[in-house]
Amino acid sequence: MENYFTLGQDQLDILRDFILEEGNDTYARTSISQAVTQIALHFPERREEVIQWYYIVLNYFLEHKESDGIIDTSLIGLMVCDLLELKAFELEETIVKIYQYGLADTECSGFLFEVLEDLYIAKAIMQIL
Repeated sequence: MENYFTLGQDQLDILRDFILEEGNDTYARTSISQAVTQIALHFPERREEVIQWYYIVLNYFLEHKESDGIIDTSLIGLMVCDLLELKAFELEETIVKIYQYGLADTECSGFLFEVLEDLYIAKAIMQIL
């Protein structure tokens, strides 16, 4: 993940293309998501850019929800965990859609009510700060 963070922090489009490319290894793709999350955590001024990156990626998955070659529920479940670390409450609606279509492995990310609870807590904390 560290290499993706270092080499990819100014190339989010390349990281996006890799994570969306059919056939790439689940855990290589997961490392990309973790690296992108770290960009926002280390550079808070880039949070909005990272949130937009996730929005594009998750919506691509939603648009291709019937494609077994693109959809990897383990990857998407682990991406939800990254979004929780990021406290990405802005993506609540998109995350709900991901769960409605069964695209996230709940063994990785938990059930929707747990994810939403974490997002609501994060949103409340962010509003206080």
